[in-house]
Amino acid sequence: MITDKYCAGLIDSDGYIGFNVKKTSSGFKVSPRVTIKQRKDRSKVLFEIADQWSLTVYDDEDTHCIVFTGNKALRLLERTKKHLVIKPDVAEFICSTNTVECSEEELKDLRSKLKELKASQTSTKKNYPSRKWLAGYFDGDGSIRADKRGNIRLQFTSHVNEIAGLKLIQKAFGGSIHISGNCAKLYIGIPYRYSRNKVDKILGYFGKHCVIKKPQIEYVFGHAGKVSKEELYDKLRQLKLPASTK
Repeated sequence: MITDKYCAGLIDSDGYIGFNVKKTSSGFKVSPRVTIKQRKDRSKVLFEIADQWSLTVYDDEDTHCIVFTGNKALRLLERTKKHLVIKPDVAEFICSTNTVECSEEELKDLRSKLKELKASQTSTKKNYPSRKWLAGYFDGDGSIRADKRGNIRLQFTSHVNEIAGLKLIQKAFGGSIHISGNCAKLYIGIPYRYSRNKVDKILGYFGKHCVIKKPQIEYVFGHAGKVSKEELYDKLRQLKLPASTK
């Protein structure tokens, strides 16, 4: 069962919240739309969500995607918006547009407001990331690697306009944020010498709730500080993401 908190993390990382627009005889009808995409080698979670919500998983070249529209999109946003870290204001705004009838000028205003909200997702009212939200967010925008010295590095990547998630994770677990152009990255280092304690503290907090990157996390959680630096490095390089089950 994919929880609402996990979905919120996945939406904050790899989800698009917007609206469908349908032309009517008197103008336009606007309704909510949520799209979540994943690469095909890590799309298993989309099939699980699709089964829960009776959705179709669409094939789009190198990715799979699921699309919530109308009442399903509204229900999803109503259930997840309180758990969102980056996009709660966007979700609230889109919910307010459900089945709105509007003129062309009003539609332009709606699009302008949505664009404005999406450009200012740099802070959050949350004080600490929840375990399941962080699992969903890491599955979407996180990675875990080791270097040849056995040091482990967690990395989270986002657009600079959505840096609120990185700031919240940094507040909880430390690390450094680097910005290059429109890309922001949070690096959290776990030195080989102290890996056991930091792995327990960080991956032990959210790791068991991950779906996509669970194999890597389980390997690190079970072997950090117990195997050689070379083996840790090699195994993490060799460990493949789970392929789609469909």
